[in-house]
Amino acid sequence: MMDVYYQWLATRGGATARSTCGDVIWGNNAPTRIIEKFLCEREIEVSFYALDLCGDVLTTNATITIVDTTSPTFVQLPSDANICSNSITQLNEYLYANGYSIAIDQCTENLLWSNNYSGFNPSGGS
Repeated sequence: MMDVYYQWLATRGGATARSTCGDVIWGNNAPTRIIEKFLCEREIEVSFYALDLCGDVLTTNATITIVDTTSPTFVQLPSDANICSNSITQLNEYLYANGYSIAIDQCTENLLWSNNYSGFNPSGGS
């Protein structure tokens, strides 16, 4: 995401300018340093400034919308478990701990977990 953001800034959000008074010098009001997790799921409006050698300034605004499309990643897969059929406490601990797995996401610290457990089946399934 950082690469896309910095590329967007480097290309001035697609803005162009020319002047009859020499080269144009570009600037913007974007943060000079940004932490990647703050780029997740947000819009950032930036003002771009074009200044020519005569001191004339042209300003334009552009907004970049950043959408998180990267799924979380397991760093520890859920583990199999043998749970006694009469130990609802053990089962609840296993489900609450998400099968003792660990996952990370670059945009979300508190992941929302779910499972497909639908109840005990004495004939052998979950």
